[in-house]
Amino acid sequence: SVPPEHGGVALPLDKKACPLCLTSPKQNPAASTGGYTFCYRCLAAYAAEHSRCPVTFLPCPPELIRRLFDN
Repeated sequence: SVPPEHGGVALPLDKKACPLCLTSPKQNPAASTGGYTFCYRCLAAYAAEHSRCPVTFLPCPPELIRRLFDN
């Protein structure tokens, strides 16, 4: 993943927690273009408003969000 950008959302100590809402574990996990994972609803709402990854500030329009599934 890309290093966090100065001024981006801080990463929680609990790696299972969403950096936006701090829910642990993340609900319906999804990855941004920067490679960080969030709750899908949190990332989708942020990307719809800002069109970037909240951590890295890389462009991340909603259509580039990748849902993650466990087998």
